[in-house]
Amino acid sequence: MKKLLLLLSVMVLLSCSQSRAGKKDEFRIGIPSGHMFLFRGREISPLADFNMIVLKPEERARNLEVLIFSTRSSAFDCVIVPAPTAPILEKWADPFPMDWGREVRPEIMGEFVRDEKLYALPVTLDFPVLVYREDVFRGNGLPLPESLGAMRDSLRKLSGKRNAGLISTIPEETLFISLLASEEAAPPVRFYSKGAINLLDLFYEFDLRPVSALDARLGIGRNEAVCAFVQLSEVGRIMKESRDKGIFLRVAPLPATEKSMAVYNGLCLMGYGLGGKNLKALRSFLEEPFQSGLVSAGYVPVLRNDYQIGALKTAVDSTTIIASPFGWEECEILRDSIKEVLVNGLAPEGSLRRAEARRKNMKE
Repeated sequence: MKKLLLLLSVMVLLSCSQSRAGKKDEFRIGIPSGHMFLFRGREISPLADFNMIVLKPEERARNLEVLIFSTRSSAFDCVIVPAPTAPILEKWADPFPMDWGREVRPEIMGEFVRDEKLYALPVTLDFPVLVYREDVFRGNGLPLPESLGAMRDSLRKLSGKRNAGLISTIPEETLFISLLASEEAAPPVRFYSKGAINLLDLFYEFDLRPVSALDARLGIGRNEAVCAFVQLSEVGRIMKESRDKGIFLRVAPLPATEKSMAVYNGLCLMGYGLGGKNLKALRSFLEEPFQSGLVSAGYVPVLRNDYQIGALKTAVDSTTIIASPFGWEECEILRDSIKEVLVNGLAPEGSLRRAEARRKNMKE
């Protein structure tokens, strides 16, 4: 295993360390290829040039990022990571100045502060939302899917008339925690509860294993689904492609009993070996014109400014953004529990009971 990781590390450094001719190599930033369009070619900072490097192989993304940070690879200075990955890399990361977070939405900043140090810099706002065919619900005299119970009942009634699928692009544990928090009106503190059992039963009924954003768009376009749990950043393209096919979607916060809650899942900037470099250049990711430029790409800026974000505004304004109430190791346990049910057909109650026991043993 160690030889495999070493070989992977060497391959990564060789494949990712290409620089662009004529550029000052001020900061070398590793970026997953799916997000490269957000960064390359945009005006970011007059203080420094950024050498944007595509991170490969993406199918081993978490292992790759751990290798880069734990070895303090000379191929990079910073890496763009999804928020759930940030706590895994925290112990190797160099902090950013605390005052950089003053203009960031306060509900996000607390997640990345440890011992009065800012170990990751949130760059985009992202979390799970719901898109659905409003015309189908209203045309069949059914209530809009504003609660999980109403949505579940409506999809069961629709299934006798048309293909009324429910799909998701969200990692299982992220969606589960977000929906459970929305149902219980508070972030959960344990895996095993009556609400959690009912929710996991819904996951099983509709087989909410995550699909790609492309598969979600195709499923909606082929009338195979009337509801989808998706990332906020995926909504723009899904709505546009659906509209081109004569399908009009509504974007809404997650179904909730009182107030929708969703786990923050945006992109973050993390770095190491930053001593002696001009950190002011990195602050530009939280300033204009980069932040306002995100809107044109369908992403929502992470700043508190009142940006014009169109159809996304209702979902953003109506959602309470939360940090995951569980550590990344606990989330791994929860993910395994959900997959036991979705893939192997185990009973939700037994699976969650075992997961809760594992969580408690790990914490002791």
